[in-house]
Amino acid sequence: MTTRLEPGTPSAALDLAGWALATWAERGRRSTDPGPAVLAFLLGPRHSAVAPALRRWLTELEEPEPLAGLHDGGLAGQLGGLRLLSPLYPRLSRVAEAVSVALTRAAHRGHWSAGPVGFPSYDVVSGPAGVLLAHCVHGPRDGELTPFAAALAARCDQPDLAGLRCTAYQEHEALAWNQGLVNAGLAHGAAGVAVALAAAVHADPADDHVAAALRRVGRWLAGEAFRDDRGVYTWSSAGREGAATPTQAGPRQAWCYGCPGGAWALREASVALTLRGTSGVAAELGQVALVAMRSLAQNFDEDFHLVGEAAADRLAVCHGAAGVLAIADAFAHWTGMPDAVALRDRLRSHLLLHLDEVAGLAMSDMSLLGGAAGVLAVLLTIDGGNRAWLPLLALR
Repeated sequence: MTTRLEPGTPSAALDLAGWALATWAERGRRSTDPGPAVLAFLLGPRHSAVAPALRRWLTELEEPEPLAGLHDGGLAGQLGGLRLLSPLYPRLSRVAEAVSVALTRAAHRGHWSAGPVGFPSYDVVSGPAGVLLAHCVHGPRDGELTPFAAALAARCDQPDLAGLRCTAYQEHEALAWNQGLVNAGLAHGAAGVAVALAAAVHADPADDHVAAALRRVGRWLAGEAFRDDRGVYTWSSAGREGAATPTQAGPRQAWCYGCPGGAWALREASVALTLRGTSGVAAELGQVALVAMRSLAQNFDEDFHLVGEAAADRLAVCHGAAGVLAIADAFAHWTGMPDAVALRDRLRSHLLLHLDEVAGLAMSDMSLLGGAAGVLAVLLTIDGGNRAWLPLLALR
């Protein structure tokens, strides 16, 4: 790369973000992921890399997109990017509105209500939880979360969350382990559903059906937490279904699975239920959230918890340091927890020292979850960037 880069310094992240966006605009892989749009938003319209990148990204949106999701190149991710940029480029508002209308019509048609249950039936990455959160960028507007919240609440009408139990993966080579189980993660499971329902309760505290669903999901998550043999209060990838409580530590403590996402989901559920006046349940969930996040911050080990040969596994939002950093920053921002502040500062330094690897990742992947755009967006946000894009990570 030819950009000025002094690893370990905050300015290096800014320099790399501009270079990565310009490089993607010139010769990067086709993408309708919101990653380039988020990075353009954070760099601002005066940056030389932004206009070419937005022309490229908007051109990609002209291709028909059958998927609805937030992080699978689908319409919700496009909506998130368009809404994010609309205050800077008002002409995009009309396009964003058309995408929102299409997603709302899909909800009214029962798009997420029929067929075998898989991740696209409910989750943040590809399902209605992510669609709902995309509407929270610079919003939401009155009533627009209702159809997506209703679809999620209908799946959470039992204490065991039977409506989230996967039935679509019996023959799936990679996902068969989910068959018959309730996934617990922020990316594909109950934790992500909890964050989306919490956003809906924030928007409309009077919706009893959605608030009741949030209570059920929150209690389920709290009941699934356990302390591993490294001292981290965490979650398995899926519900235990009556099995013995595990104790052996697993390395995956990340945005997608494990303590950070589970703790954040319970924190958001607690805050939302407090708005409803449900103080007892809210306090219970909030306490679990704080205990869990504090345990992670005090026991996080970069050598153990940041695993994988690929840079994306060790550094990116979904599996790596950037996702844990983003959640630590959210706890630091909204609770002031000293341990979260310390973990945020540690992981920020860790990523700044690995920017050469992030630059390499930018050559192949500029997505928000698995690519360089997400890593750089988190770093820029922690250094004072606008937080309006964070609903795309189920954060605030």
